[in-house]
Amino acid sequence: TDPDNDLAVIKIKDINFKKLSSLPYAFKMMGINVGEKVFAMGYPQIDLQGNEVKVTDGIISSKTGFQNDNKSYQISAPIQHGNSGGPLFDNSGNLIGITSSGLPGSQNVGWAIKVTYLNNLLDLIPNFPSLPPKTTISELQFTEKIKALSKFVVLIRVVKPNCDLKAPS
Repeated sequence: TDPDNDLAVIKIKDINFKKLSSLPYAFKMMGINVGEKVFAMGYPQIDLQGNEVKVTDGIISSKTGFQNDNKSYQISAPIQHGNSGGPLFDNSGNLIGITSSGLPGSQNVGWAIKVTYLNNLLDLIPNFPSLPPKTTISELQFTEKIKALSKFVVLIRVVKPNCDLKAPS
């Protein structure tokens, strides 16, 4: 975990979860410019919008986030409750950030933690598999990129055990 950057890496232990193939995207850590087109994927407000992955697009509005935070980008892709923790991709399908928040009462003002901070966290995990050096989907049409990436954007529900329950005697 990295509480300062609001990041965590989790291991999914679920007999129904199928192992994924190799990642079709790479981490792009440098060369992101203001005005670059981006898209976010996630599961906003599933109680209202359903549990199918949603896609929003926009641009990099600023290389700094809330109150000039250098750890994040400001983006115009709409971010709603439930999008946080989802991926932010450039138009080639490279991961460039992790969506973190939006500005309540404003439209199309959101932030994403730069992928360099996720990469630093992954470096601390023993035997973490190496990431692909480049994306394999850059030449695909946008809709085909979304199909390929949707397999790697999962809805995770955390169920807290009820502490008031007593074991049977």
